[in-house]
Amino acid sequence: MSDIGSIDAQRPCNAPIGIFDSGVGGLSVARHIADEMPCERLLYFADSAHAPYGSKSL
Repeated sequence: MSDIGSIDAQRPCNAPIGIFDSGVGGLSVARHIADEMPCERLLYFADSAHAPYGSKSL
């Protein structure tokens, strides 16, 4: 099992936090992270074209 400390030591101190939103709740999670960690950089990716379950007929 890997040691959390060794993983953290390998991460660059300026690495952004990546968030992938599949269509359900990702934006609210990103906002909460930004509120709690205002000095961190965030990368937000969203699949809004197929959210939440792909194309459906009306």
